[in-house]
Amino acid sequence: MEHYSCRARLHGRNHLFIWYCDHTDGVVKNDAGKVITFASEHDVGRYLEQLGSYLQDQDEVPDYDFDEVAGWCASPDAEAIDCSDFLNTWNILVDLIGKPAGPSAFREANRRLDDIYDTLFWGNNLPSITPEGEYFTATWADEDVQEIARLFKAGIAEISVLFEVEPYRFVPEAGQ
Repeated sequence: MEHYSCRARLHGRNHLFIWYCDHTDGVVKNDAGKVITFASEHDVGRYLEQLGSYLQDQDEVPDYDFDEVAGWCASPDAEAIDCSDFLNTWNILVDLIGKPAGPSAFREANRRLDDIYDTLFWGNNLPSITPEGEYFTATWADEDVQEIARLFKAGIAEISVLFEVEPYRFVPEAGQ
């Protein structure tokens, strides 16, 4: 399993957390289902060391600004949709929310919006899947833009209760 640190800005607070990938992707949570946050990259590394793992090397730590996303949702605009940023936001919301125990407006919307997800995906024009000499330009119907806004609003509402209030801080034991 590979572990990476990520940052999220939510309700004016910055959160450092661990995203992992393996057969499934997700974020490190505690037994209560809250996303474990960290005070520093050092604390992330020490936490993983205690679990017998380590952080993967990263050129930079991904930043997810959910406050900015919420601002877009308040006044959705098709021209402001960046396929890469919106796809990354969608994917991290899926990983942050995980499999909720109860009803999930985000999960319900996620299940029915495959066509919109696919448009964002193809709008990335990844070299490995985009034929040479071709370029896909996403076009958005007003209803699609509203659906994205509803999806993101639901996701932000659901993750708002998932982040730990106090970040994990590594406290060395005597002799360390």
